[in-house]
Amino acid sequence: MKPIKLVIIEDEEAHFQLMKRVIRKEFPLASIDYFDEGALCLQRLDEISPDIIITDYIMPGMNGIEFLVALNRENKDIPVIMITGQGSENIAIQAMKLGARDYVVKTPNFFTLLPGVIEKVIKEKKLEQALRQSEEKYRVSFDNFIDAINIFSEDGTLLDVNKKLTQLSGYSKKELLSMKIEDLYSESVRPIIEEKVQNILQSKEVSVFETYFFTKGGDKIPVEMGISALKNCYGQEIVFQGSLRNIIERKRAQERVHILSQQLMKAQEAERQRLSRNLHDLVGQDLSALKIGLDTFFDDQHEVYPAQRQKVV
Repeated sequence: MKPIKLVIIEDEEAHFQLMKRVIRKEFPLASIDYFDEGALCLQRLDEISPDIIITDYIMPGMNGIEFLVALNRENKDIPVIMITGQGSENIAIQAMKLGARDYVVKTPNFFTLLPGVIEKVIKEKKLEQALRQSEEKYRVSFDNFIDAINIFSEDGTLLDVNKKLTQLSGYSKKELLSMKIEDLYSESVRPIIEEKVQNILQSKEVSVFETYFFTKGGDKIPVEMGISALKNCYGQEIVFQGSLRNIIERKRAQERVHILSQQLMKAQEAERQRLSRNLHDLVGQDLSALKIGLDTFFDDQHEVYPAQRQKVV
């Protein structure tokens, strides 16, 4: 683990030396920069790039609250620990609202408490970084997933969509997030979605189904839709993920297969009829030839009685 970089803003150098001493005991490799006023610190933040800033509230020129306001104005995401005097709880609350991670009240033993607060803030920062990295990985996967995805609440409000859905729908992400899920489908599919949601809430198995998705341009696209649950995200106990797969090519292929099957059946029927006609003609020709042969045969046989000849014919 790399050494932490700390900045301490304290107008009383004696207090700074005491803080530095107790911090060194717990974090011997820590880099510590000292400023006796906030304005000078702000000028060198980009150069120092600290992990944590520890600032006293009462300082000349710029107090701790004003320092936090200036820090926020510059969009610096650096954890701040505020040191306040006794009876300054309102100052501490105000500091926390402005983004301070924690505060320490200046009591006779506050120096000994400081390393523990620093350790706490370090752990929180690591957790936030890990969470941010996880969210970034999720966002990359979410936006590059093969299916169009929408996240919606139990009442159907759209909470998030991926790039594939914006491409499929023709709506911008901002437009989609102002809509409800039923705005994208025909009325007939709304009861199906509601049923799937209730089945999920009751831990029942939910299968994918086919429906039609309406685009901003008015096109009706056949899609295959699956619904699943996501817990403890988007600030809610449970939300739902709808995954849409465009199946228009599948439908076109099925239609082509259907047309080819119909054409094949017609061709087979035509061939059957042709063979039947040919067979009928051949049999007719053979029977005619046989009759002619018999006529000739009986003409040559004078001893055959007419009655017998008629019987044969």
